[in-house]
Amino acid sequence: MTRAVQADLTWWAAELDRPACEHVGVPLAACLMPTPEGGAGVVYADASGEGGFCAWTLVGRHVLATAGLWTVEERGMLICDLELLASTFGLVTFGSRIPLHVVSYTDNTVAQAAMGRQAARSPAMQAMLARRTGWLHERGGAEVARRITSKANIWADVGSRPELGGLAEVRRQAEAMGFSFEEMAVPAAWRGTAGLRLDEPVWGGGE
Repeated sequence: MTRAVQADLTWWAAELDRPACEHVGVPLAACLMPTPEGGAGVVYADASGEGGFCAWTLVGRHVLATAGLWTVEERGMLICDLELLASTFGLVTFGSRIPLHVVSYTDNTVAQAAMGRQAARSPAMQAMLARRTGWLHERGGAEVARRITSKANIWADVGSRPELGGLAEVRRQAEAMGFSFEEMAVPAAWRGTAGLRLDEPVWGGGE
């Protein structure tokens, strides 16, 4: 057994010893998903620079998830841009199924800060923020961005990486835990204007 494997097993042992309700955002935890005050919706998202994106949420005992591979154009973007794009895809994909007072979890601190301040230096991020904020405003929604560690964001991480099994592995784990699973496609009005073309806002997009 290598030191890396020993370290990982030690981490899991410590994690399993923690009280169930302390496992915020860890899919293998007994409480599984945090339930923010007021019945807010929750979106977990992650991006792999060389692979793709994944976002998921939970509605009762039903997992909703979306994933896809990056286009050639998108692979040229900064990883923080891709993280925000993944979160945006999750938000608009699940928007008709979850409350639109949303807690958005990301393991990228730059994307989190951009969502929290509604400002960013990257032109691509500025365009994405403007578009997602307009989308929320049209629907009377609101968003809080929160940081989640990469280890706690495991399903989004796996779903964004085909080499780890992608969304099929997320489905397998969810169903093994007794959850139903539904894959959703990113609305064409958003997926078709991804990457640098997000500088053309379409406020009514996402339905």
